[in-house]
Amino acid sequence: MKKSVLLFLSLVCSVANADEKTIELTQPSGEKMSITALDNGEIWASFFLSDQTLEQFANNELIVLQIDEHKPHRLEHGLRSCATPASKPQQVAYHYEQDGSTNSWLFKGKKPFTASASNPLPWDQSPYISLVADRRPEVVDFPITRNTALYQQFKTGSAVRLRYVTTTGHNHEHVFALTPQQAYIDRILVD
Repeated sequence: MKKSVLLFLSLVCSVANADEKTIELTQPSGEKMSITALDNGEIWASFFLSDQTLEQFANNELIVLQIDEHKPHRLEHGLRSCATPASKPQQVAYHYEQDGSTNSWLFKGKKPFTASASNPLPWDQSPYISLVADRRPEVVDFPITRNTALYQQFKTGSAVRLRYVTTTGHNHEHVFALTPQQAYIDRILVD
């Protein structure tokens, strides 16, 4: 009996330690964003689509992350296999403009997009910071590397905004508040 109580306590303690390394932000509609510190020192964030829907990320469209009004990040596909078929052409372009007086990047909307020789891909002409991500149908994982703008933005930002398109052609935007969880985020993002 004594051994089973000790085993139970050790399991509870290990779960508590795991919780100190991860924070999860949840939307009422079921979408989640987590920030996790791995044992090797790396920090990763993940964005999960809701289990309440059958939608998936459109693999030919950008997933854009923006903290407050900082320069937006495009979450690009990481390495792909040689046998991976080519994606369909991108259909949606996001438009951001920099406010010269405050140096903020303001979202001005989305519009249909058609690539041509005279009209390069939106990510070739837009003000994005490129970030290689692991993109799967319902989850995107991306690193939060120390000494980068994204790392500092997570430490000081008030909200994370994600924009994406699903395979059904629906445009989505989700905002995750950072301010209420800043103490937990600071524990994970240790310098």
